[in-house]
Amino acid sequence: MTAQNDPNRLVGTTLGSRFEITSCIAFDEAGARYEATDGELASAATVRVLHRIRPDDASLRRLLQLLTEVSNLALPGIKPLRAVGRTRTQDVYYATDEVVGKSLAQRLDQGALRAEEAVEAMSEAAEILGRAHTHGVVHGALHPGAV
Repeated sequence: MTAQNDPNRLVGTTLGSRFEITSCIAFDEAGARYEATDGELASAATVRVLHRIRPDDASLRRLLQLLTEVSNLALPGIKPLRAVGRTRTQDVYYATDEVVGKSLAQRLDQGALRAEEAVEAMSEAAEILGRAHTHGVVHGALHPGAV
């Protein structure tokens, strides 16, 4: 793994003069999710750094539009957007209220789900997605890491 691809390379740094990265909690081909301390609000936050979206990329405009739409929903299960910015290497990041718990992908790494667990996870995801759909927002990259 090169230094550029090391998800821990941002641990101990501060993004946007605001978010102190304390640990990497998940990573995938698109980027990494970090626990952070929001110095402005003196509270915990989650920061998602996206390695494949460049600041001049058309997909960045779509992402920013989606993040704004989702953040404005203020629905249970959807975390409000705190900030969007760029790292020193120009990777795009966005910060939300703290996300507690493991993703479905992290849980699946531990083994198959029991039927009850699968039903609960899918029911929660369907409920949240249904609320978003009611407001015209469609999740374009639904995968176990996003649940």
